Amino acid sequence: MNATIRNILVGTLMAAALPVFAQTTGTANTATPAPKFDVVCMQNAIDKRDTAIISAVDTSATAIKNALGTRRDALKAAWGLTDRKARRDGIRVAWKAWFEASRSARKDLQSARTAAWNTFYTDRKACGKGVATEDTTTHAVDASI
Repeated sequence: MNATIRNILVGTLMAAALPVFAQTTGTANTATPAPKFDVVCMQNAIDKRDTAIISAVDTSATAIKNALGTRRDALKAAWGLTDRKARRDGIRVAWKAWFEASRSARKDLQSARTAAWNTFYTDRKACGKGVATEDTTTHAVDASI
């Protein structure tokens, strides 16, 4: 009886193990399917976005340089005044103008950068499915500009 139970168990184990050793005749398709998007379209969208951002940075830099020059001239003129009250008013006005001009330049840059990225997101959609999963970078990468 023990031999019979042992034979049944060995037979069951072999029957369960045989499919593991079976060799498949077909080949499994492990290759990733080709992307279904337009590469040139993406290159153009990137070029359009980054060119717009470069232009915005140039505009902002020019505005900051002009504001610094204006501040310099206004502060020099204010310090040249002999009347203490007029000098203090001139200094205050120079700094106020600088803060307003620099704030405006930063806001304009931020708006232009956001617009460039929003246009890029729209353009990217037109390039086909799967584009957004290839490069998941967002507008946050340019936040420090």
